Amino acid sequence: MRILIECPNCKSRQKPTAITCKGKYRYGASKGESCNYKLKKIRLPIYWIDYDVPAALEGSGRPPQKDGVGRPAKRHRRRERIGASREAAEHRLREIASTISEQRVLKRDRNAQVHVHIVLQWYLQQREVQNMKSYGRYKDDHRNLVRLLPNLLLRELRLHHLNEYRDSRLYEPSKSGRSERTAPATVAHELSYFRSVLNYALRHEFISEMPVQAWPKIKVDNKRDRILTASEWAKLERNLPKHIKEMTQIAYYTGMRQGEILQIEWSQVDFEKGFIRLRADQTKSKTARAVFLCAEAIEVLKRIPKDLRCKQRVFVSTVGRPYTRFTGSLQRDWKKGLVESGIEDFAFHDLRHCYVSRMRLAGIPDFLIQRQVGHKDGKMTERYTTIDESDLIQLGRVG
Repeated sequence: MRILIECPNCKSRQKPTAITCKGKYRYGASKGESCNYKLKKIRLPIYWIDYDVPAALEGSGRPPQKDGVGRPAKRHRRRERIGASREAAEHRLREIASTISEQRVLKRDRNAQVHVHIVLQWYLQQREVQNMKSYGRYKDDHRNLVRLLPNLLLRELRLHHLNEYRDSRLYEPSKSGRSERTAPATVAHELSYFRSVLNYALRHEFISEMPVQAWPKIKVDNKRDRILTASEWAKLERNLPKHIKEMTQIAYYTGMRQGEILQIEWSQVDFEKGFIRLRADQTKSKTARAVFLCAEAIEVLKRIPKDLRCKQRVFVSTVGRPYTRFTGSLQRDWKKGLVESGIEDFAFHDLRHCYVSRMRLAGIPDFLIQRQVGHKDGKMTERYTTIDESDLIQLGRVG
């Protein structure tokens, strides 16, 4: 068993005590020529380990090696790339020596073979993941992670790499336009996604272990206090294009989530009793829910014509396809309507805050509001309530 260093010039492995590289070029115009690189120039050496393992304990699944006469060898020679840490190389050699001495099967360290970008790409290729509702959001997270995270071997990934990713993302300008910089909640979601990817890969034995145990801390305060005044709502209704105005009105009058609205089917709309009955697979909480329709919401739905190209869905695109995400033209038209209405720092999801706040001020019991908007507990409903100074003035009218 021994430790080797990698020549940065020809990529061959040499003894740490070697002065010049004795390897030869394996590719390009210089193929077969001696390297003779001065190894003392290396500032950050890449360490490898070289060891022999008994054939009976070799558990990598690779084909058995042959001896000089073509028979299966009794011992197999293996090499592993460790990275820039000599301590890690020494630790891995001690681990291998202990495993062999205890007659345990030696499994190859997958983290020494898999790169960060490979495991991210592998996750998106899983059929189970592609069938998830959040797959579109996962692809957005994937693009940012691949763009800023170094494509290291998983074994070399450290906490400071994740901290650098966090700092870089928090400094970037926000794409939503609601704030100057990327929101901490967005960065926290991306890192949480990466952690989920690694946990999934570990469960499916694609990696050997979690490369990091500690994760960056991000202070997130995503409580929103933005609701529309009556005049702002009137302006927004006037300036939004018809197809997105109807979605906005349903959100404002029912408190439904954006994803739930996009999935409404005509068969779920009960005009007679005034309800939309959502299936469990359409809601965030994975439980079926009946949503009450007020007179304004019923009027909006009755104005929407059924598209003959997609008779099932209520909201479809101009080419007759059902919407899957609130992106593209929907997002552009929504932002354009906000600008024309002079409304700043307002998201589509804030329409739920508007609904909950209006209902609570109207004296509707919290448990009914909670059931209508699909909250699992009353604490979340409490967070969605926004009280401003104009509401507090009403306290002076009592008595």
